[in-house]
Amino acid sequence: MTETAKDQFFTPWTITTRSYVNPWDCDDMGHMNVQFYMVHVSSARAHFLHALGLSEMSMSDADIVSDMIVRFHAELAGSASVMVQSAVVAVLPDQLEVVHVVSNRDTDGLAATFYETWAFPKGVPAIDAKFKADLPPEAQSRSSTRTLSDLSIAQADDKGMFESYRGLVLPSDCDAHGNLQHRFHISGFSDGAGHQWLGLGYSLAEMIADGRGAVVVEYYLKFLRSASAGDLLVSRQGVIDLGNKNILLANCLFNGATGEMVLACEVTLLHFDLKTRRAISLTDEMRATMDSKRIQLV
Repeated sequence: MTETAKDQFFTPWTITTRSYVNPWDCDDMGHMNVQFYMVHVSSARAHFLHALGLSEMSMSDADIVSDMIVRFHAELAGSASVMVQSAVVAVLPDQLEVVHVVSNRDTDGLAATFYETWAFPKGVPAIDAKFKADLPPEAQSRSSTRTLSDLSIAQADDKGMFESYRGLVLPSDCDAHGNLQHRFHISGFSDGAGHQWLGLGYSLAEMIADGRGAVVVEYYLKFLRSASAGDLLVSRQGVIDLGNKNILLANCLFNGATGEMVLACEVTLLHFDLKTRRAISLTDEMRATMDSKRIQLV
């Protein structure tokens, strides 16, 4: 099937996913939860590997993606028509840099960008020029420091980081290769959001009742070790920096049995008015309370 220019958001990027926002994909902020962006992009990644002629490779995200910058540009609500387009933006000796653009086809609006590094330890295969594009400025990081080191749980505790999530990897959380799906890396953070806010000195339930909340605008994710069914997972959080309206957090996932870091993450949150759907300033009280949770990365 030939795609027309009107049928594409970024022309001539490869269309790698078409899907839909189901009502159960949305969270208490009234928009699609971050873990379901991961679902759509995991599908896009598999289709793009096929388009590149790399279908014979392992399709497990754990074997391919070493790190990514995720930026959220606009909300996706229930019933939105989702499209993902993908392109290679850099070819290096042992890695590809790939961008996935998530758009709302009902509005032709940009929803999210995923800027990923794909690792090829044995060397990068030849890539046809038709799959290459320039790096969109929208995909570049605006807030992440990308300086999180590979800590143990004990080292994270020594830095004053606190726990917000404790769970178990289920077989249904894993892909066909037995590795924890990206969706369920991120669900540990979203499912731990209430405890995260309690650790920062606030009740998320009370904030929502007051018409306020927080939305993620950027992730920096570095995948360090795989996890599989039966593994224990725990998280550690701490404040890296505070802006006028935003909070930059270290939000890391560990193997609870070995103490080793599975995922290093920096997340940028915006303090959010749930009625106007706009960012609002942190109060002086919030700033003082959360400043006490600040950690030193190095």
